[in-house]
Amino acid sequence: MNILIVDDSKMNIRIAEDALNEFNVKGTIFSSLSGEEAIDFVENQPVDLILLDIVMPGITGIDFLSLANERGLLNKAKVIMLTTVDDLEILKKCFELGATDYIHKPFNKIEFVVRVKAALSEAESEKNLKRALELLENQNAELRRINKALKDTQAYVIAKEKMTAIGSLINGLTQEIDVPLTNLEQIIETCNKNSTKFERIEEYDQYAKMNGEITNVRKIINALKELTSENKQEQFTYAKLSELVEEVLMLLGSELKKVTKITKSYQDVGLVYCNVNSFKQSLMHIIVNAIYAMRDVDESEILIKTLDVEGASLLIIEDNGEGLSSEALSNIFDPFFTTKPRQHFMGLGLSVVHDIIVNKHGGSVNVDCLDGKTSVSISMNRKK
Repeated sequence: MNILIVDDSKMNIRIAEDALNEFNVKGTIFSSLSGEEAIDFVENQPVDLILLDIVMPGITGIDFLSLANERGLLNKAKVIMLTTVDDLEILKKCFELGATDYIHKPFNKIEFVVRVKAALSEAESEKNLKRALELLENQNAELRRINKALKDTQAYVIAKEKMTAIGSLINGLTQEIDVPLTNLEQIIETCNKNSTKFERIEEYDQYAKMNGEITNVRKIINALKELTSENKQEQFTYAKLSELVEEVLMLLGSELKKVTKITKSYQDVGLVYCNVNSFKQSLMHIIVNAIYAMRDVDESEILIKTLDVEGASLLIIEDNGEGLSSEALSNIFDPFFTTKPRQHFMGLGLSVVHDIIVNKHGGSVNVDCLDGKTSVSISMNRKK
């Protein structure tokens, strides 16, 4: 503990020092012969207790307290006034400026030491309390960090297991579909080769249409296989943003039938470096959320656009759904937070999106709500 004695009398300083040493008061003792010197001292040295004379030439004890408060120098130091003054108004002013006690000069050694020890004990208790509070806050911060990491990990595991389960289901279904689909393709090919035997052009058109529909089915199946492929979960490559969006829209075709209007505006934003599978998963989460948000809107609309912004590729997906509250916006990326019924949804969507875009791709994702329209913007680094 640091003790500073401030008095314009060397004799008074010596008496105070002798008393503190005689009664083994623990602490390092410093002294100043003026208020100016004391101000310089506390600006450069932490002090726990100041024994301060009131009446001094130049900067008085009251002046010292005023300057120290203005400059934030006391830092919760205890201040005991050493004084011959009996003016209650002066003493009141000292207490208003931060003094905690006062002792009349000439003082009784025992009374002096008892009050000094009490002030030092209080200062030590406050220091210990401050350290305990700081330790508690650090522990709480660490617990919050660990809790968030656990939630993120849990969210990732659940999402991973979900995609694995979907992948297994899709693989099983596509294997079941492959055989009859291949047979149909062979039949269509045979019919095409014999198209000259068709009696009417309408018959040929029907076969051509069937061929086109089967090709579309094959595209959807291949896209689903690619989306859930374990072999491509960690592969990064360069891809065109608009093409990734179009593939996702194709996969969500049945869901998008619920949307009145889909407006697309694609600028040439170059190629983005991404893991195609996980990036498309994030887009699916965003678009499905948008569809859900517009479930009660008569004229629902989704706007999708790509922009070139300061060397980065920006994708914006906007809906005219019910919008989000400020509370929802502040928690939108937290794992398991959801604005949907808990019995049906787990709240993993945008948490997974944030993990994929920010943590996995080094991009950024933001959600804004203005005039009832919710906008999700994704910024990605592109090929240089």
